[in-house]
Amino acid sequence: PGTVGTAFADQASRLSLSRGQGLIAEVLSCGAPVQRAISDLIDHSPSPFAQLTWEAGYRSVLVCPIHAANQVLGVAVFLSRGEKVDDQDLRHSCAAIGQQFAIFIERRRAEEALTRLALGHIGAVVTDMRLPKADGLSLVRLCQQQDAHLPVVMITGHDDIDLAVESMRAGAYDF
Repeated sequence: PGTVGTAFADQASRLSLSRGQGLIAEVLSCGAPVQRAISDLIDHSPSPFAQLTWEAGYRSVLVCPIHAANQVLGVAVFLSRGEKVDDQDLRHSCAAIGQQFAIFIERRRAEEALTRLALGHIGAVVTDMRLPKADGLSLVRLCQQQDAHLPVVMITGHDDIDLAVESMRAGAYDF
């Protein structure tokens, strides 16, 4: 907390981490939250980050994946001065926070895409019928309102003739 936390954040931001190694790489690979004691990290897979966290007084770390669209976009790292390392409730809570991060990222990506669409910087749109917090049919309609000549292709894993007809009527180029 306070100046210790600020100094830690400053030092941590200057670290260069090896790609594909360590706890973050493990979470990116397995896609599940991982909680460890910092002392275990120092003993079994030493890294500048583990050493820095130990020196700053942190004793455990929880790394949660940020999932969106069936992929891991990144991770959220939570440090604790406590030594408890097997806290299932904490892992679930942090995973929920990671899901909120993902919703924010997806919403931001959608806003950026709509801005590019409005500016005419998109040459074609390929969308799934099922989208987080929306549906592809609404996107087809929005795209057609912005640019009636923009090719929009709707994809889905469901065999639904009515949906195909409705999509084509809404302006989808293909289904």
